[in-house]
Amino acid sequence: VDLYSYPTKWNTGLKTLYNINQEGDINYTIQKVRCISLDDILNQLERVRLIKIDTEGSEFEIIMNSKLLHKVNDIVGEFHNNVTSKFNINNLVSFLKNKNFTIDLEWENDCSGLFFAKNNNLNKSS
Repeated sequence: VDLYSYPTKWNTGLKTLYNINQEGDINYTIQKVRCISLDDILNQLERVRLIKIDTEGSEFEIIMNSKLLHKVNDIVGEFHNNVTSKFNINNLVSFLKNKNFTIDLEWENDCSGLFFAKNNNLNKSS
């Protein structure tokens, strides 16, 4: 059974997953899955050395809604770029640079790749 999140905007609370058949019709058999935000996790920790994120297109929204990235040394993730959305790689790079991260991109093709972000405040050389 393939389950898809349809349609939803926020990354906290309960997500509703719908079964979509081969014709693209939604089967309204509902599976509720409890979800928590990145900040809910970061609130429980003093420091995080590495976040590896691959959330099939939700990476930007998850990271860009966090208020606690100052606790994170490094972030590594996959991205799927949609230049028409406010959640795109250019906006993620700007957002992370404003949080004093250094970002490297490794493009896999014209619209996706990997990003590597290093928190300059926490990764200072001695």
